[in-house]
Amino acid sequence: MHRLTIHHRVNRGMGGAREPFINQAHNLLLVCTTCNGWFEDHPRESYEAGWKVRRPQLPEDVEVGYFDGRVYRLSPDGARTTVVEAGRRPQRPDDVEVRSFDGSAFRLTADGVRTPLAEVTE
Repeated sequence: MHRLTIHHRVNRGMGGAREPFINQAHNLLLVCTTCNGWFEDHPRESYEAGWKVRRPQLPEDVEVGYFDGRVYRLSPDGARTTVVEAGRRPQRPDDVEVRSFDGSAFRLTADGVRTPLAEVTE
């Protein structure tokens, strides 16, 4: 079982942030701690997918890819609007190999499929 955490798309920064949107729904993603660490370790891919947002951009202006294969636009009230349907989105970065906090390793695809590395065949 993976622990979940709240990921801020626009970073809060070292002493907090003064932007009113920083803790609003469109700036937050509920992700496992493994994915949250991956976002921080792979900023280029995370910005491309909308998992991270650079200032001065606003989170409601940056589309975000979900592991269900769709791309959404998030709003401050927590609603999400589908921008690209599953299977029709632009090419994403390659599958990601992840080592979980419990020591298990798996491949995470853009479709959200987790395959233990022992089962992965090239």
